[in-house]
Amino acid sequence: MTRIWFLTMLFASEKIETEDELRMWLNNPRNIEYLKKMRGIGNKTADYLKMLSGISTTAIDRHLIRFIRKAGVNIKSNDYSKAHRLISQTAKRMRIKTAYFDYSIWFHMSRKKK
Repeated sequence: MTRIWFLTMLFASEKIETEDELRMWLNNPRNIEYLKKMRGIGNKTADYLKMLSGISTTAIDRHLIRFIRKAGVNIKSNDYSKAHRLISQTAKRMRIKTAYFDYSIWFHMSRKKK
């Protein structure tokens, strides 16, 4: 709950009240770096906030990593940038929104037995 409170206070101090305002704020790389300095906020949370505000991106988690591995790509669990790049580039080649591709993979993999 503390993270939510800090995010709420941050957004209030930045005068972010709408999805459009959040999207504009998140499009500034300096704001992303500032956001990630908060305890418990990393790449995945920043990308997930982008997705919630309408920015088509991917928030890499264990399901997407497992999908990439099943595709035969050797990737470490903590290699967020490589996984992000792979998902984003594949979505672009398929001509679909990255967020849709992310969700499709997540939905499929989260329901599969390990």
